[in-house]
Amino acid sequence: MSTGGVERVQQGTASCSSVEGRGNVAIATGNSGEAVAGFVGGDEFDKALATGDDSYAGALIGTTTPRPRRPTVARPTSLA
Repeated sequence: MSTGGVERVQQGTASCSSVEGRGNVAIATGNSGEAVAGFVGGDEFDKALATGDDSYAGALIGTTTPRPRRPTVARPTSLA
């Protein structure tokens, strides 16, 4: 697994890489699996998941805008 340009976990023959940038995540599992998240440094929110032997996943065109969050609703703590 690689996030934000840093390889966090590497096991077996699967490999993954991500470019430096917020929200970039690459995960590869299986023999010779490969995942790549991001194309150039500064790309953001690229996510790639490769599962299975000899699999490949590439997320190379991210965005600079994250998904909007759901609005929060204030709830009263008491109805006194």
